[in-house]
Amino acid sequence: MSYTALLRQKADSLWEKEYMHPFVQGIGSGSLELEKFQHYMKQDYLFLIEFSKVISLAIAKSKNLKDMGWFSTLLNETLNTEMALHVSFCKDFNI
Repeated sequence: MSYTALLRQKADSLWEKEYMHPFVQGIGSGSLELEKFQHYMKQDYLFLIEFSKVISLAIAKSKNLKDMGWFSTLLNETLNTEMALHVSFCKDFNI
């Protein structure tokens, strides 16, 4: 068994609980209450901002250019791709 398969097996019960959570199921089925989705999006926006700061610290603390580049790519994707998608959803759902 590969290491990845072993990790997946060990996390199976947790993965199943997360997958079956009413919030996740509601998003999947389209039945999630709008207010709950709006609250999630507001919290996720705050998370993305703080996550970007953490990534910035990782860039500053990197020991070499390769690691700096990797974190820089992650920061760019978070700020410019993930955040753009997030803002688009917020506009669509009047948040």
